[in-house]
Amino acid sequence: MEIEDSRLADRFANTIDRAYERGTSLRLSDEEFRIEISKAFEKWLGSKKPDIS
Repeated sequence: MEIEDSRLADRFANTIDRAYERGTSLRLSDEEFRIEISKAFEKWLGSKKPDIS
């Protein structure tokens, strides 16, 4: 089991919380928010090359 980096975990949670609050202020439904977050993750992960060596 890997040791969790608590600062990184807190930063990630805070980022998601802020994004959700922003989505709510834009009156996005939960489904619209989920779709936007999913697209953002896909875009972010798409720019990463997996190290499979």
